[in-house]
Formats: sequence, C-alpha cells, structure tokens
Amino acid sequence: MARSRALIPTSIWRRPDFVAMNAEPQWLYLTLCTQPHLSQAGVLPLTLNRWASMSTTTTPADIKTSLSEMQDAGYAAIDYGTEEVAVRRLVPPAGYKQLQGAMADTTRINSPRLRLFALDQLNDMGHDSHRATAAERRGFPAMRIRVYTRDRFMCRRCSWAPHKPDGYDGRHALGEISLDATGDYRVRVLELDHIHPKSRGGAFTFANLQTLCSACNASKGASV
Repeated sequence: MARSRALIPTSIWRRPDFVAMNAEPQWLYLTLCTQPHLSQAGVLPLTLNRWASMSTTTTPADIKTSLSEMQDAGYAAIDYGTEEVAVRRLVPPAGYKQLQGAMADTTRINSPRLRLFALDQLNDMGHDSHRATAAERRGFPAMRIRVYTRDRFMCRRCSWAPHKPDGYDGRHALGEISLDATGDYRVRVLELDHIHPKSRGGAFTFANLQTLCSACNASKGASV
C-alpha cells in the first residue's frame, strides 16, 4: 500500500552533515523521503527520469549528481546494477509492527550492499558511531575495518560471523536478518565495543575496541 504521509524531523536542519550538502541533494533527499512507494526499509527503485520530472529545472543528470553527493554524505546508498536506492532513516519505526514490516521489506532488497545499509538504519541497538564525537564519526569506517580485520570479522565472545560482501568498506553494518520459530524477524550484527566502557572513560582507540555481535554486546553492557 502506498504511503499518504512522511515523517521528517525538523531537527534535520540542525544536522551539520545535511546542511553542508548543496541545495539540490537536500531537495532530492526530501523528495525521496516523501515518495508514496518508499518501502518501510527506506528503499526505492532507481527512477532518474521520474524524479527529474518533479522539478521543471532538474534533469536526470542533475539527479544522478545529487544522488552521488547524498551517498558521499551518508544520506543514501545507490546500486545501479539492481537499480535501487536506499535512503537514510532519521526516524525509527513507530512501534513493533512497523519494525517487523521494515525488517520484512529489508529481506526483499535485491542489492546485498543496500540490504546492509538498510539493516544499519534499523539496528535499534546500534553501534557507537551515533554516540561518537564528530572526529570519531569521520574515522569510524576506517577504524571499523581495522578492528574487524584484526578480529577476523567475528565476535570475540561467541565467534559468530556474518557474510562479508566483496568490497566492504566499513561504512555500514555487517549482519543478518533471520526468521525465528515464532515467525518474528531477528537482527544480528557485528558491532564495535569499547573494552573499557566509554561511560567509564574508555577511549575510542584501536587497542580499546573489539568486535562483538549485537547479542553479546547487549549482554556485556557497561562491564569490562
């Protein structure tokens, strides 16, 4: 069923990474977020001509340029091979049923890379990137690759390891969505964990970070 409304937080204009984009990709982001057929996982078919037709001064080439800038800023992920676009989510699902619907839509994404992007947005436990300083966020993908590589892309507590796609650059989560015996969708992802907790002064450094799966990280909490 097509959506009749979209929820975009007014705080978007206080986000430095959004304000830093040019007006064209800002317009395109708001346009994509208000498309009636945007899936609950935040994914749309790639339709450059149709989006360009929504403005009398915009061409398909302009849309492609704006998509590239959105992707560089972390507000979209594009797969020209599967002709899909995933849009960054700023508002989490409103409730359990909405979360389940979003999880179901994530399993229908054709692009493995976009599936990971969408999974990253829906991971309500999250990793430390959303709590990091601006400098830490800029260096987060490179640090994630370093730590995951050292730990062989597996949880240091339970040794669980998800599939790692070719060309993985650390920008998005690595994880899997599965259907359990009750018919519910379960998400499990690799996360960076502070060995000495950040809440107790632990630093965002290579030596103080380890790879844990979301289940082990949740059970560890703020313990060492």
